[in-house]
Amino acid sequence: MGDVPTIKKKMKTIEEQIKSAFNSVIDFKPKFAGGFGSIISFDNGFEISIQCSVFHYCTPRENLNSPNDYSSFEVVVSNANDDSVTSKFFEDCSGDTVKGWASRPEIISAICRIIETN
Repeated sequence: MGDVPTIKKKMKTIEEQIKSAFNSVIDFKPKFAGGFGSIISFDNGFEISIQCSVFHYCTPRENLNSPNDYSSFEVVVSNANDDSVTSKFFEDCSGDTVKGWASRPEIISAICRIIETN
């Protein structure tokens, strides 16, 4: 399987690739009250809101200097009728309108599923 240092190095490379992919898709803007937010609208009528601040379910739950300093985010997915459909794209959301503490890989996966949805 490999020694621990080699595995850790591979994991770090994967983490860096995910962070790079995430940053290339998500255009965060500073929020007035601190923290960062991004809303992406898709051609199929869906919209995803990704937020991080002291007021959101993110890690850490603080106002930081960069969205890169957060390891998880609060996410809401809406359809063309402005109904929350977050649980359709996040497995452990249990029908909630908000997905708290979503990781970068979870968000990238949800975005891919949103794009593929008709």
